[in-house]
Amino acid sequence: MPPLVRLFIRQGLFGLALGIVFAMLVVGFNVANLRHLVVNVEGGTLAFWLLAFFSGSVFGGAHIAITVMMMAGKEDGEE
Repeated sequence: MPPLVRLFIRQGLFGLALGIVFAMLVVGFNVANLRHLVVNVEGGTLAFWLLAFFSGSVFGGAHIAITVMMMAGKEDGEE
């Protein structure tokens, strides 16, 4: 596997893990009363996993973008 693809996969999975932790913290600290919705409403667990997946995909995309932008600075000799 090319090193760039391996880098993208690794950074994307790291961002996905950060997004899942973020969703757990949001529900754990009961932000906007989300814990009540997840626990008491039918389909609440599905809503939690959707929140975790979509926040993870946003965090993963941002992490990949930051990594790519940092790589560009190193190649140009700007440090």
